[in-house]
Amino acid sequence: MLTIYVEAQPIHGLDAGAEIQCVADVVWGTDGTEQRVRFDIMRGSAISIVCRTLRLSARNLGNRAMRVSASVGPATRAAAREAQLTAVGTSLAGGQAATFEVPAYAAWLELWRGRERETECEIDFAFPVPASPLYTVRAAPGERMPRMPIANGCSRATVRNTSPAGPERDDRISLASAFTPTLIWGLWL
Repeated sequence: MLTIYVEAQPIHGLDAGAEIQCVADVVWGTDGTEQRVRFDIMRGSAISIVCRTLRLSARNLGNRAMRVSASVGPATRAAAREAQLTAVGTSLAGGQAATFEVPAYAAWLELWRGRERETECEIDFAFPVPASPLYTVRAAPGERMPRMPIANGCSRATVRNTSPAGPERDDRISLASAFTPTLIWGLWL
């Protein structure tokens, strides 16, 4: 049993245009099998696993200087955080949608909207076949989207901004109802 510790810290202050993307890749195995996982390390994580082989890398994929560290120690850590992987999509104006692939190891999903009060959205979860959604979750304006468990075998999620679209591309109503979907996938470990 080993515990992996990873974290990231800014070297200098962060400005509004900072693209922060610090991840850890872990590959471990026992008796000829190999498992792989990638997760965010911005808040720090500690994951305990049983393995005979281990490969660990932590790196900064963003555009701001960050101090990234990773270490491995023996035994377990009782208060380990859940690992997560964040995917940030392009801004969705009213009436627009975007589809995201669901990682095979995902256990739950959270959606963050920058403009929760002004926008409404829904997420369709689907299997590869059939093409129709398996189930849908909705959030009205001002309503927080709950953490959603992901059904076994679900392979994609479609996020839809169901706020009305404005008549023109630069319409203030359309821009006011836009949001950037930030999907946080929880991992099974």
